[in-house]
Amino acid sequence: DPSPILRIAKDGVVLYTNAPGKLLLKKWKSKAGAQVPAGWKKLFQKTLSENVVKHSEIKLGEKVFSLSIVPVVSDDYINLYGLDITTLKQTQAKLRVRNIELVSLASHEMNTPLTSITGLVEAVLKGKMGNLTDKQKESLDIVFQDAGRLHRVIKNMVDASRIDEGVAIYKFKPFK
Repeated sequence: DPSPILRIAKDGVVLYTNAPGKLLLKKWKSKAGAQVPAGWKKLFQKTLSENVVKHSEIKLGEKVFSLSIVPVVSDDYINLYGLDITTLKQTQAKLRVRNIELVSLASHEMNTPLTSITGLVEAVLKGKMGNLTDKQKESLDIVFQDAGRLHRVIKNMVDASRIDEGVAIYKFKPFK
């Protein structure tokens, strides 16, 4: 099996590893029969004491592994199962890029005609194209307000995409 599998005692000693698990031990500067790093030991002990499966990720060379840390409370050890999620991570990265491109294109394609509509309605409302009846003004006011609302929805969509991707710029101001 190309996935790391390890068994680690409550005291942090590696009881078993398969061949792929040796890559993980190498990163930890450990080996079978030796201690795992203190931070991992603490996590494994917490997993045992809580008797709850925990998950972590680790990069080994060019590969990314999802680690499932499974407590075996009756025998005072954990089993660690690694799963190569490199392809999944690469696909997620590509999807994030596509999402940014889609939001950018969609916002541009929606804003362009919306700006024309808003500008034209505003000009008509200001009387630049002749007089309007009260009913016409009321109807165009609704169109103008809805266009403004749609502009805000588009802006919020772009902002949410930027926040999600970690490219938003935040300006913090003190409360008054």
